[in-house]
Amino acid sequence: MRRNLTFFCTATIMLSAAAGAVLAATNDPATAPAADGMIKAHVYAHVESFEWKETLNGEQFMKETGPLYGLGADVAVRLSRRFAVEGNLDFFYGDVDYDGAIQSEDGSSTPYKTSTEYAGGQIELDLAFKQNLNKYCYLKPYAGLGLRAWQRNLDTKFASSMGQYGYTENWLTTYGILGLGGGVTLSAKTELFAKAQVKLPIYNRQEIDFSNLSGPSDITLEPGRKTSYSAEAGLTVHWFFASVFYETLKFSQSAPDTETGNFFQPDSEETIVGVKAGYAF
Repeated sequence: MRRNLTFFCTATIMLSAAAGAVLAATNDPATAPAADGMIKAHVYAHVESFEWKETLNGEQFMKETGPLYGLGADVAVRLSRRFAVEGNLDFFYGDVDYDGAIQSEDGSSTPYKTSTEYAGGQIELDLAFKQNLNKYCYLKPYAGLGLRAWQRNLDTKFASSMGQYGYTENWLTTYGILGLGGGVTLSAKTELFAKAQVKLPIYNRQEIDFSNLSGPSDITLEPGRKTSYSAEAGLTVHWFFASVFYETLKFSQSAPDTETGNFFQPDSEETIVGVKAGYAF
């Protein structure tokens, strides 16, 4: 987890520094647009209905479901009347139900139910181009980069202690972003908005610690790259902001680990449906 957190924190600092440089540039009278609406932000809390599935040879053998909770912020800094740099920082946590099986050495399996603890964060940065269609509507294509890191503690017994089959996974994924947003102004203080984006995977990494099971503590895998999607739609009224969102995160089966050759990550898929609410300014 230390390497994942170090990578995540370093990327956060670098992307924040880039956003800071952009903000400094907008304060230069030679390049800055009009002050009105130069910076927009949302600070929010969110709750998600989370699902994680793993399949092998086309058959699902494990599923996790339950709520995740989090805090986040969106910031947009105008570079000109049409271009803006947009950033998102988000953190999440929760315990979800695990419904799977314990594999025996003879190849048989026994159904097993427990819980899994999730904790992680995400950062995204993009460049957006806003095109007004008329005085009420606009479109906003955008492109950028994202990074998501999380820890997955299996068999946590509802976070009281790790069970006899428990172990820890640390995940990291980086991806490119292509998206299209839009909005409709209903009044001076009210706007409907929506966006949809494609996540194009760049690099995936998974670190597994089996020491609780008297196994190796440093297994490293690289789950396969698969395109993922997300969408969001919401409403801003004065200072209040609320939205609903949907997202997927998909991984194809990894190659066996190079340390022992005995471990691999099967096809995996995360699906989230959630709501956000917070302060817009």
